[in-house]
Amino acid sequence: MWVAAGGVMLLMMLLYTYIDLQSNTVWSTNIWDLVIKGRLYDVYQYAVENLNGAPHKVLGGNILSLIPLAIWNLPIWIAQHFYGIRVMDNAWCMFYSHAYLVAWLVVAMYFADKIMKQMGIGPQGRCSAVFLGSTCMFVYTAIGYGGTNDIVSIAVFAMAIYQLNKGSWKWFIILTNVAVAFKPFCLIAAIGVIMLLDKNILRVIGKSISLVALTLIYDVIFLKAPGFIESFNSVDSNYAYRLFSTAFSVGAGKISLFAMGLVFVYIYLYMTKTPQQEKYRARMVVYAITMAYALLTLFTNTGYYRVIMVVPFLHMTMATHPANYRLNVILELFMGWGRTVMSCFSAPDSYSTKFAMTESPLLGMNYGPFRINSITDMFVYNHHQISDAGLPMAGGIFAAALVALVYLNRPTAADPDDTAIVPCEPWIEWLRVLEPLVYVGLTLVCYFY
Repeated sequence: MWVAAGGVMLLMMLLYTYIDLQSNTVWSTNIWDLVIKGRLYDVYQYAVENLNGAPHKVLGGNILSLIPLAIWNLPIWIAQHFYGIRVMDNAWCMFYSHAYLVAWLVVAMYFADKIMKQMGIGPQGRCSAVFLGSTCMFVYTAIGYGGTNDIVSIAVFAMAIYQLNKGSWKWFIILTNVAVAFKPFCLIAAIGVIMLLDKNILRVIGKSISLVALTLIYDVIFLKAPGFIESFNSVDSNYAYRLFSTAFSVGAGKISLFAMGLVFVYIYLYMTKTPQQEKYRARMVVYAITMAYALLTLFTNTGYYRVIMVVPFLHMTMATHPANYRLNVILELFMGWGRTVMSCFSAPDSYSTKFAMTESPLLGMNYGPFRINSITDMFVYNHHQISDAGLPMAGGIFAAALVALVYLNRPTAADPDDTAIVPCEPWIEWLRVLEPLVYVGLTLVCYFY
């Protein structure tokens, strides 16, 4: 099955070059341009000038997350700078940059395996969890299709949790700072972990603030950089809106479902007695992260690709209950289908010819215009009744499956027993691996229609 899963991922990388991947690739090569010119401080202004043709003209966030990508992309920058091969117009340069995300997926799963050893999970359970995490629909969506770099923050945060389970608060804080600088969402989970392990409220506050030290230092350094304020304002307001816009009305105004749920989770973690047994404590740490990320995916509008944040922590939590393996696989299958169908009904940038198939290594260059820009166009704009019924139905399936997975796999003090694994029918496991081909087929219909 690993070969089939790798084949599906490779096919998606050959078909899709999403605009986020294009911009990140161009911005990473911009860094080398500015380094040799001695103008790194002008990185935001250089992005606005957009000499290399990135789809986005505002560099969102900080450049720290681009530094590892710039190192990876040094060969394609050399090709562009010395041999005139324009990265933005070369699908194979984009494919090379796309492979960077797969490398980080491998790193994330490597540390997931090491964390599961700390959790007391046996070899069979670890292998199953790594496979389920690597072939999760969310991975295919975020990496294979979207080419988004959330997996880098996930991998670094997994390193931080591994160090924390070894007893190193110092390395946990350092690595979490890096993960937060790359993508801020892991801060939500990290604060919950601190509240689980430390009951001194002043230390909780101090440690939580320390997790954003690197980001604050960066912001101070680049505060006067041309274009930085515009970039900061656009990203800051966008994150705030996406996190807290899902709300219900009350007499005095509105209540954010995410904020309310997160407060309840934090209270639960703070009131939970810190486990003394190391393996049980490691299981509770991972469960705390899983709960936080479940809220993030359920109650925020953070994009069709950001659901990858639950990977691999949800799958590590699933591995703590081998007797639930068959049920877990089925629930996770419905979770992936439900969330992806939601995206197809509600997000025109999800599975899109316009945003992801203009520079395909397999299909070549085609800048459109396309008669059908996305699966959303196919189903929503032409069949409103299908959308009106399908969106809430898919959302309900996704939410029910995710909540059930989190609830049914609550950690216990007893170590997981590999021999208790209830096997799953092979056809169900094959369906999980091959399910992205349904959406691949639909995008090809849109492309050639």
